[in-house]
Amino acid sequence: MDRNVKLQRAKMDIMTIQERADMDQNLQRVRQEMDYKLRLQQVHAEAEVMQDRAKIDTKVPIMSFRVFKDREYSRIPRGYGEIPGESIITEPATKVEWSNLLSAMRNHGYRGNSELYHIKPGCVPPEGLVILLCQEDVDKMVRAHKDTKKCALYIVTNYPFRGDGYDETSDEASI
Repeated sequence: MDRNVKLQRAKMDIMTIQERADMDQNLQRVRQEMDYKLRLQQVHAEAEVMQDRAKIDTKVPIMSFRVFKDREYSRIPRGYGEIPGESIITEPATKVEWSNLLSAMRNHGYRGNSELYHIKPGCVPPEGLVILLCQEDVDKMVRAHKDTKKCALYIVTNYPFRGDGYDETSDEASI
């Protein structure tokens, strides 16, 4: 009987060892499956991030503008103490269009009674200011700034002429 008990204990020990080995293998398989699923989720998440970045990165700046607004409301821009606004024209546009530029400038205070100027590279206002009136002027501006793709624009709001001899360009008018 002692022998039968020992034999039964040995069989149970073997079965326990076998069960543990099976459980270890099963656990390892489950871990591998979970790791695989986690990696797959990470790859999908990274792919989504890359797609989002691709959508953002495809908008390559064609031209970047710093926009100043003349506070003196004169035909000759003089005062630029305000913090400038910024506007960027990006792809899919292939060039800066006059109509798109005016639309973008409306966000910065451009109105029908305003004039829009750009400054030639290397100049300090009011010297070097060039008025923009049409697409041809915009094309010239883009060519002048083709190396930096950055340009300062100045919006000058003009009020109707008063007709009483008042000269808005005189020094007294700016007081």
